[in-house]
Amino acid sequence: MDKVQVTQEIVDAVKECEVLNKAFLIREIGNVFYGTSASSVHAGNLADLLKAHYSLEEAVQICFGEYVVVKSPEELIADLYNAKVSNFWAVHQEGVKQGIRYVAAALNLKIKGVNC
Repeated sequence: MDKVQVTQEIVDAVKECEVLNKAFLIREIGNVFYGTSASSVHAGNLADLLKAHYSLEEAVQICFGEYVVVKSPEELIADLYNAKVSNFWAVHQEGVKQGIRYVAAALNLKIKGVNC
C-alpha cells in the first residue's frame, strides 16, 4: 500500500494529537466521518481536515504515520528563497531572492518568509 500524500497542515494537526492513544484517536475520527462529534478538540480538528480530503481508510493510515508530506507551491518557493548558500554564491542568491519577491508580488502570492 502506498503512503498517503498530505500537506503540512495535516502533519501539524497529527502532531497535536500525539498525546492521544491511537485507538482513541481512530475512534474519534471514525465518529466525525460517520456524523458524530469528537470529544477531543484536537482529534476533531484533525478529523475535519481528513474528512474533507481523504477516505476513512486513508485517515486511519495517516493516524499511524503512514504518509508522505507534499509541499505546496508556496512552500517550495519559500524553500528556494531560504536556501543556504556559500559566501561564493551569496550575491547570486540575493538576485534569486529578489526575483522571487518580484514574481510573488506580480502573482499576488503570500509566501511565509518571503513577503508575509
